[in-house]
Parts: sequence; structure tokens; C-alpha cells
Amino acid sequence: MRERGSGSLFRERYRDRKTGQLKVCHTWMMKLWVGGKPLKRSARTTSRAVTSHQLEQWKAQIRQGTYAPDADQTRFDDLATLLLDEYRANGRKSLGRAAAAVDHLKEFFTGWRAQALSSDRVLGYVRHRQQQRAANATINRELAALKRMFRLGERAGRIVRRPFIDLLQERNARRASSNARSATLCWRNSPTTSSRCSPSPPSRAGA
Repeated sequence: MRERGSGSLFRERYRDRKTGQLKVCHTWMMKLWVGGKPLKRSARTTSRAVTSHQLEQWKAQIRQGTYAPDADQTRFDDLATLLLDEYRANGRKSLGRAAAAVDHLKEFFTGWRAQALSSDRVLGYVRHRQQQRAANATINRELAALKRMFRLGERAGRIVRRPFIDLLQERNARRASSNARSATLCWRNSPTTSSRCSPSPPSRAGA
């Protein structure tokens, strides 16, 4: 049995269908042995130096116990299913609202690998919804659903990291309107304004 966490770099070979020649792929692969079993992973790069760095990061995850074998295969849709299943299992009354939020998120993220959803990509979603004239409060509910998806995915061992998701500022129109009415009443009831706006008393004849 090989040592836990030891690894290697290699490029896969394939046979050209037309010429029959054996060729080497340009993309590098990484290989790690964990528990006596080999794990292969594409580095998605033609640089050996970059691949070597990725391998060290992978080995660190193995040592720290933070490696999730299914992380590369986990899609946004998998996280969405986790969220809705959790709502159903707990009988949450807000399931309908969560499902509506998921529908909007799916329009933008469906098919994406969960680990590819960076903070920049989430910001792109926010801009997309703002172009659709969605209110900040509505967008925040959708972002909150996305954050919950990642927490559930991390708890289930389906992802290794969560993107930073910042909520938008919400402008409470009702409170602003109330404050405006209060300011108007204060202005009308101020002594200076009252004397200015009150009708003059009738003058007495011969006074």
C-alpha cells in the first residue's frame, strides 16, 4: 500500500484514429493514492508548474481532511436539490418562496460546477437580476437561498469552499414615507410656521 497522500503528475496517452500513432495529451493530470486507492484528476492546464502547485494544494486538503471527493462533480443543481429537500424534510412554510428563488437562480447558474461559482460570478447574477428590475429585497432572498445551498453542500461533503456572498442594501420605502410625513407634521406644528400659516384675527371696529 502506497503512503497516504503521495502523488504524481502525468499526461495521458491516446492512439490517433486516423494514423494509429500513439500520442500524448497536452493537458496534465494529477494522481493521488488515498487509502490504497488511486484518485485521478485533470489539472486543466498544459503547464507542469501550475499542475505541480495544484497537486500540492490537493495533498494539503488530504492531510487536513478537507478534501471532498465529489466536489469536482457537484453542480449547482445538486445544491438546489439539497436546499429544497431540506425545506421539505423540515416542513418549512416558506418552501414556495424558496422554490421561487431557486427558479431564478437556475436561470443563471444551472449546469455550473459548484466550485466554479466565485464571488465575481455571484455579482454577475446580481447585475443580471437588477437589469430585470428586481428589487433589492427580492435579490437578497435569492442570495440568502444560494448561501444556504453552499452551507448544506459543505455539511454534506459535496464542496470544499463557499464563495463570499454579500447582500445588498435595502431601502425601506414605507419607513421613508413615514419619516417624510412626520417631518411635514413637525414643520406644520412648529411655532414659527403656525403663526405664519394661522389666519389673522378679525379687527374690531373703532379699535
